Amino acid sequence: MIEAVLITYLNDFSTARVTLRSLKLYFPEIKKTHVLVDKKDISHWVTPNEVEINLLAKEDIWPKDLPYPNNGYHAQKLLKLLSYRFIESEFIWIIDSDMLLIQPLTHEKLGLLKHPYWFYSDWNQGNLSWKKEAEQFLGFTIPYSFMEDPLYILKKSILMDFFNRYSAEDFLKYPNISEFEAYGAFAYHAHRDEYAFISTTESHFAKCIHQVPPTYLVLDEAIGWKDYRDSALIAVWSNWSRALDKMIECYHDSQHFYFQEIRDHVTAIYTDYLLPDGKLYPRCIDGIYADHWVKPDVTIFPPPGTDTLKLTFNTHKRAKPICKIMLNAQCVETIALKPGEQAIKIILNTDSKDNTLKLHFEGKRAWHFRDKRILLTRLGVFYT
Repeated sequence: MIEAVLITYLNDFSTARVTLRSLKLYFPEIKKTHVLVDKKDISHWVTPNEVEINLLAKEDIWPKDLPYPNNGYHAQKLLKLLSYRFIESEFIWIIDSDMLLIQPLTHEKLGLLKHPYWFYSDWNQGNLSWKKEAEQFLGFTIPYSFMEDPLYILKKSILMDFFNRYSAEDFLKYPNISEFEAYGAFAYHAHRDEYAFISTTESHFAKCIHQVPPTYLVLDEAIGWKDYRDSALIAVWSNWSRALDKMIECYHDSQHFYFQEIRDHVTAIYTDYLLPDGKLYPRCIDGIYADHWVKPDVTIFPPPGTDTLKLTFNTHKRAKPICKIMLNAQCVETIALKPGEQAIKIILNTDSKDNTLKLHFEGKRAWHFRDKRILLTRLGVFYT
């Protein structure tokens, strides 16, 4: 009756595996789960034990007549809408790598025995940024936001009608369009009787942790399953340094509540924090931009079992920043970074429960780079 599609990236493989385990435990009625990854990373994917998936390369299912976008995020939005091309079932549940089921589900709870549920909300400061391009693409005014509560069950027949009226090529012309705003608004406009549309003021299915508009970065270390026990699903901001650990914690807590035991025990292992080249997953480093330029304060969370950290600095010729390195509130070293590449090793205390490393950078901020004021130093973190 329903199949799931999860589109993920190398940086999110470890959280995606927890997502899949929760899907198997709490929704065993799912017919099939398809996982889409970049072709270059497919050899690094490891499927969780006892979880059956159909592993696909994104490029292999991309329309042959369309060039593959340089922006992978934009590509994945269109791939979700094109998933009807390789799905047998009428219903398609789109899930993300940072989503976690935290209570048992059935077809009935999703509304699949009659009309699937789709939640909508009033426009607000956070979701309003998705409105303009969706309206330009669709050609009509969108009365509500259709992406605030992430239960995204698409219908194959509606997707086929969607692409009868709109082209995939035109969709790619709108870099800031939301696939869920576009689909939800289209279904509400042209197929309203095929869904049970529910206002988020009346009910909800899921809650987003640390995805609170307008910043979507409201970080609270103390947040836990107890705060969302009335939800069936939580979505965690995947770039948060605690994302993996917090998902595991909530997953275990939910099992204690529903089963009085942990039926599927997840243990984060050393490699869950590492990329194939030995670098740390970026989400375990707070205080750097996606392109690895540093901010004034950087915090590094070493994975369990780490003996040594290797820090690499690549400093621009126009910059001369000072870096102060703190381990467990004690100053380890202060370095005057020189232009070019430098590396330093930090020996950790393996007996300590907390080896959090803090870096503080000072120095002239030489220029603006893509609207970000930076210290002209890139940071790499390796584990041994």
